[in-house]
Amino acid sequence: TQIRQAAEVLEIESNAVSDNPLVFAEENDILSGGNFHAEPVAMAADNLALAIAEIGSLAERRVSLLVDRNMSQLPAFLVANG
Repeated sequence: TQIRQAAEVLEIESNAVSDNPLVFAEENDILSGGNFHAEPVAMAADNLALAIAEIGSLAERRVSLLVDRNMSQLPAFLVANG
């Protein structure tokens, strides 16, 4: 869900305006948007990094169990006669 949430945030933020104030010269109008930082993008990136780190940790444990002959009953490091 972290990847999906990050994608949603990036889609919203990439379609948003982050300038403050917003100047509409043709309409002779100035609006204060208050959206002057990319905090949602930074938070989504941080959450995505945490999710990827967890996936990496799980993958490392699985590989470790696979190459350990005492745990997998396979040749050590998956190499016969080695």
